[in-house]
Amino acid sequence: MQTTIIRAFAMGCASLLAISLATTAQAQSGAPQSGVADIIVTAQRRNENMQKVPIAVTAASAERLSQIGVASTSDLTTLAPAVHVSTGLGGASIAIRGVGGTGSGADESANAVYIDGVYQPSPTASLFAFNNIARIEILKGPQGTLFGRNASGGLIQIITPAPSQETNLKAQIGYGNYDTVTAGLYATTGITPNLAIDVSGNYNHQGTGWGKNLTTGADAYKGEYGGLRSKLLWTIDSGTSLTLAAMYSHAYAPNLQGGALLPGELTVVGTPGYNGFYNTTTNSNLRTGTDQQNYAATFKHDLGFATLTSITSHDFVHFRLNTEKDLSPVPLLNLNINSLSYSWTQELQLASSGDGPLKWTLGAFYYRNELKTVPVRVTGLAVAPLAYADTFSYANTQSFAAYGQATYEIANGTRLTGGLRYTIDKRHIDFITAISDPAVPATTYPRQTLEDKKPSWRVALDHQMTRDVLLYASYSRGFKSGLFNATNPNLPSVRPQTVDAYEIGLKSDLLNHKLRANIALFDNEVQDIQIRGIPNGLTTPIFYNGANASFKGVDVELEAAPMQGLTAQANMSWLHGRYGSGFTNALFFTLPAAPAGGLVASVGNASGKVPVLASELVFSLSAQYAFATPIGRATLAGSYSYNDGFYFDPQNRVRQPAYGLLNGSLSLDVLPRVAVKVWAENIGNKHYYSDVQPDTFGDAYFPAAPRTFGVTLSYAMR
Repeated sequence: MQTTIIRAFAMGCASLLAISLATTAQAQSGAPQSGVADIIVTAQRRNENMQKVPIAVTAASAERLSQIGVASTSDLTTLAPAVHVSTGLGGASIAIRGVGGTGSGADESANAVYIDGVYQPSPTASLFAFNNIARIEILKGPQGTLFGRNASGGLIQIITPAPSQETNLKAQIGYGNYDTVTAGLYATTGITPNLAIDVSGNYNHQGTGWGKNLTTGADAYKGEYGGLRSKLLWTIDSGTSLTLAAMYSHAYAPNLQGGALLPGELTVVGTPGYNGFYNTTTNSNLRTGTDQQNYAATFKHDLGFATLTSITSHDFVHFRLNTEKDLSPVPLLNLNINSLSYSWTQELQLASSGDGPLKWTLGAFYYRNELKTVPVRVTGLAVAPLAYADTFSYANTQSFAAYGQATYEIANGTRLTGGLRYTIDKRHIDFITAISDPAVPATTYPRQTLEDKKPSWRVALDHQMTRDVLLYASYSRGFKSGLFNATNPNLPSVRPQTVDAYEIGLKSDLLNHKLRANIALFDNEVQDIQIRGIPNGLTTPIFYNGANASFKGVDVELEAAPMQGLTAQANMSWLHGRYGSGFTNALFFTLPAAPAGGLVASVGNASGKVPVLASELVFSLSAQYAFATPIGRATLAGSYSYNDGFYFDPQNRVRQPAYGLLNGSLSLDVLPRVAVKVWAENIGNKHYYSDVQPDTFGDAYFPAAPRTFGVTLSYAMR
């Protein structure tokens, strides 16, 4: 089967090449043709052509994201097959080339998310819809020598438009199945000759759920999202600017508003755990969501020899989780988590100016986070006769880092890059537990502390073989600091996770820029990989260190523009991931003897098994064709993405089978400034999981979206 799929992908790539070759002769004969557009990225904290940057980068504009059905962070695999986003109760768990974090809201991700250069620390807030963005950049491999907060596996950077003196307005409204209403707005204008402002917002409300709660009769998996963002740009003089930004979002991802057990499993009270892919049988209506506020100030000043940048931010995230561990009609064990995260960052950066042979960047970064769970509350028959049992935790993180990177042209077309970072992370956590019995005093636990001091680095050599072909090789070290088991005071802390990343890459624009072909071979060696699991007797996840892990693979990204109005892309990621020897402390689960429900936990040997979320083969094919009609310009777009499956647990017991997703859209300019778009996603209505979380109550799964479709009406002043 996999051989057939690889052949299909190869045939798609060959088709792109053949079409490009067929049209190159026409271009060379003098007929006007357009090629693959250059993309300017900030992967090295300065504006550069993506094809000249010795880093594996995937970038796309907002228009292309809309055309291929990428509307939120959970859809990023369609754009970049090397990225896997799993959305569970802890938020977004992002893995890049196999390297990821624990996927818990109490932990930072191993792959950082930035919006306009501002670090977004909370995984619970990393699952969001894109709100009028300009483009997205995905950087693969450790990025600590240029970005403020260390990213040991990679980085996702979202860039939004800057306010403009030229008045502009964009608006859209849409309607889709499941009684879904969407709306979006972007407006910008000048206030004074040196002061401009913009405001953007989007709204998504799902009127009916994907399924039903068969116990309460209410809708299951019904979500909503709302977001507002505004920026004020003060151009103080030709070389100095200050940007103030504020953002608010309210997100209840639909796939988290429910939960059920995998087919064939019984709940611990003996009832069927599976009653249809999008149905639940919980005794109450589950609700999980996040509110986020983010404020930032970015100051830039041209010193002549360099540009000084200061980025100051404050972030607040309120995460609410209301779920049932037993997922049954009986009120056995309910779990409520109320989490408050307060973060502050300050980054100073000095980047050289000019086109000389030496380019350098120096930076310093401070990060502080206060994470409070107030509380984790357990209720239900399992704690009777108590009304509740509470765990309060108060965690504090402070991080200090200095970093720098320099690139020198050692020969004509050959550049050597060296980067170094030193990070000091200091953490502590306090626990208090209490029960509803007033006669039993609360218990205060001794403070736990952690301190990690680690260097990380990057060395790269690149050579411009021709004007349109770049060859590079790099070695990077990244690390993710240790963490606490923030919901359980009786468990030890977790050691840091370290990544050594080796990469050889080729970037090329071929056939008179009709074809872009980028390929990278990589090897990520992870030490003390951090794992999440839920063993016997616990209601919330624990974190622990596994053994080492190895991720070797290849990324291929092709884009062709063979004729006027037509562009096509073919991207593939092949990954061979395995845990190393000595992983003898992995959490394993087995089904009990019938007719009992739940699972039996044990400790097993996961040495040599496939790491969590590590798909071996993922690829995507997409195309967009713009053409004239008697009414107006039309654009037909489609995408197909394939994933050959992956495991949700180190035991390799729970597997997501292979699946493919087909998306499509057709937009038409019906008036000079008005367009209508009809769209559909997951056209084949494939059933697949956004997350599965094994524990002693069973394999709890959360479904990904079914087939969705709708129509959108948009207006653009310019």
